[in-house]
Amino acid sequence: MDYTVPDELNLYKKMLYQAVCRGLELRVDQICLGLSSSPAKHKLGAKTIKQVAYIQVKDHYNMELIRSMEMNM
Repeated sequence: MDYTVPDELNLYKKMLYQAVCRGLELRVDQICLGLSSSPAKHKLGAKTIKQVAYIQVKDHYNMELIRSMEMNM
């Protein structure tokens, strides 16, 4: 995606729309659209799939940093 294109042109939404249209054209069962910008994807009929990640750390400082990031979400 060209990020120099003005926001008024809604390039991201147009790209999503074209991806969905192409998927329908090809009669695919699903289209993986990534993790960001859920509202734009929901408008096109996307469904949210809950995901979980587990990590193991040896350094407690990093664990505290990750925990503080989690609390800010």
